[in-house]
Amino acid sequence: RAPAMRQSRRFFGLALADKAMLARCLWSLATIFVALQTRGYHRVSQDLTARLRRRQPPRSDCPSAAKIIWAVRAAARTLPRTRCLAQAVTLHYLLARSGHASIIRIGITGDQTLGFEAHAWVVRDGRIAIGEAGAADGRFRTMTELQLAPQ
Repeated sequence: RAPAMRQSRRFFGLALADKAMLARCLWSLATIFVALQTRGYHRVSQDLTARLRRRQPPRSDCPSAAKIIWAVRAAARTLPRTRCLAQAVTLHYLLARSGHASIIRIGITGDQTLGFEAHAWVVRDGRIAIGEAGAADGRFRTMTELQLAPQ
């Protein structure tokens, strides 16, 4: 069967709360992807930090970190053109919004002859939550970290 048919069948088989979570993550990922393309990382991170500061403390019914990670990964598979930075910023923001701590790591690899490559990933509880493809093998040297305290 066509991939779109499999995806839609899986989506309609989800519980209503999971559909809503996935829809929120799709919207957040798409919005953050466009914002990063048009405004840059620094401005986007400032805006998201300000939004977190204005937000009320997380409610007791906030989704678990595992559920948020699942939904952002699923959204990233649905929007395959999004890059690691958009995925990492989206996951980090949604985790912080729900009161879960995480760290975005941005690393580079390469040299002047071969060129440089950058990668972003999120670490939660000492484990890579998203972006394993380049981070787990140690190829990238961490250049910077961003950590927003849960509200």
